[in-house]
Amino acid sequence: MKYTILKDSREKLGWNFIPDDFVKEMRTTNLKTGDYSLLGYEEFLSIERKGCINEFAQNLIQDRFTRELERLENIKFPFIILEFTFRDLLGYPQTSHLPPKVRSKIRITGKFLLKKFIELQCKFKTKIIFAGGCGKEITIAIFKQVVNET
Repeated sequence: MKYTILKDSREKLGWNFIPDDFVKEMRTTNLKTGDYSLLGYEEFLSIERKGCINEFAQNLIQDRFTRELERLENIKFPFIILEFTFRDLLGYPQTSHLPPKVRSKIRITGKFLLKKFIELQCKFKTKIIFAGGCGKEITIAIFKQVVNET
């Protein structure tokens, strides 16, 4: 069976999925939570994509991100796919790809981000995956596993 991948309309960048043995098509729509899901699975599968360490670092210090994780608690299969590595988190802000002038003004450290990351992992059920450059492939694997389990 082939599936329709849903991409949230607010996700400006991100992945494009082309038809294959699993993907029927990709549609842009308004998802309540997350950036990606499958048609018919929206109520229990949510994948949030974080494209860079800068975005995630900002998210970790915002109450809005905590509220997003609280919303994900109602989802059976909640995931956040990080398109950078654990080393990028630990090395922040040096690993941020920001200009040196901007980087030197950042007061958030990798050690602080690690502390916040572990707190969230302990508090919420959302699975956070450091995918590096393999986020799209990991997302397809998650889709297939969820389909097999439901």
